[in-house]
Amino acid sequence: MRDSWHKYMSLGYVHTVAFPNGAKGEGPIKDQVAQLLADDAYRAVEVSWVKDPAEREKLAGFLAEADVDVVFLTSFPMTAHGVYFCDLSEEGRQAAVELGKKLIDEAYLYGARMMLVGSGPYPGPEKRDQGLKQLAKSLGELCSYARSKAKDHVLTITLEHFDRDVDKKFLLGPTVETAEFIRELRKEHDNLGVTLDQSHLYQLGEDAEESARLLGDLIVHAHFANCVVKDQSHPLYGDKHTPFNIPGGEVGPEQIASFLEALAKSGYLSRPQPTRRPVVSLEVNVMSGEGSPEEIIQATKEAFLKGWELAELGIAPRFEV
Repeated sequence: MRDSWHKYMSLGYVHTVAFPNGAKGEGPIKDQVAQLLADDAYRAVEVSWVKDPAEREKLAGFLAEADVDVVFLTSFPMTAHGVYFCDLSEEGRQAAVELGKKLIDEAYLYGARMMLVGSGPYPGPEKRDQGLKQLAKSLGELCSYARSKAKDHVLTITLEHFDRDVDKKFLLGPTVETAEFIRELRKEHDNLGVTLDQSHLYQLGEDAEESARLLGDLIVHAHFANCVVKDQSHPLYGDKHTPFNIPGGEVGPEQIASFLEALAKSGYLSRPQPTRRPVVSLEVNVMSGEGSPEEIIQATKEAFLKGWELAELGIAPRFEV
C-alpha cells in the first residue's frame, strides 16, 4: 500500500504487553502510555486496570487530552480475581459480572469506546450448552449496564475468541460457533461485537479470510499477533504473543499483509465502528523476546510497516491523514 494506514484505520499497541508490570495494573502507567503514543504511528492504545487511584486519574486526564481511540482490556483483572463469565455456578458468574461492571466504569473513565472480554474456560462437550447460556446472560447484563452508564457514547462489549485445545482452552472458541453465538445476542444488544486476533486463528487451525468472512459485520476490533503452534516443546508454544521475527513463529510481514487483506474483504475497514476509526492493534509481549522493550516495540512496528507495504486492500481510503 502506498497510502498511509491512517487513511484506513487507527494502528494501536496493547499497553499491557509493552511493559513488564502492565498486566498487573501497577507502575507509572500514564507515563508508559504517553511513551507509546509519542510515536505518531499510533492513534489508538489498549489499556487495562490501574490499581492506584492517583495513577488512574493521571491516565484518565492524559487520555482525555490525547487524540486517540482507547480500548479497555478485562482479561488481566478477571484472571487475577479468578472469575469468568461462563462460570457454570450462578454465584461465580455473578461475581464475574460484578467485576465486569466495575471495569466498565473504569473503561468509561478513560474514554474507551470498547471493552474486550473473553468467555472463560471450556467446560467440555457435555456442559458446553450450559456454559454458553451462562455466557449469554453475562454478556447481556454487561451490555445493558454499559448502555445505562453511557453519556456521550455507548461502550461496546467485544468478545475475543481463543483456542479450545492449545493454551487458553476457552469456551469460545471456533469462529463459526462464535459468530453464531454473538449474532444471536446482537439481536437484543447492538453494543456487542467480536475482536479478531490473528494469532488465535492459527491456534484454532483456521484461515484468516474465511474466519473474517464468517464474522462479517460482527468484527469491531482486531489484533496483529504471532504465536508458535507447530512445536509443543517450544518454550513460547501457545498464546504467548511472541515477536514477529521469532524462529518457529507463524506470523511475519507477509502474514500481516494477508490479515489486513482479509479484514478489508470482510468490510471491517469500510464500515463505521464504535471507535472513530477501525482499530487494529499490535499485541507483542516484550517479555517473550530478546532485547529491551523499546527494541522489541520498534521491531514490531517495523514488521507492520513491511506488511503494510505488501498489502493490497482493494478499497478506497475513508479518512484524512
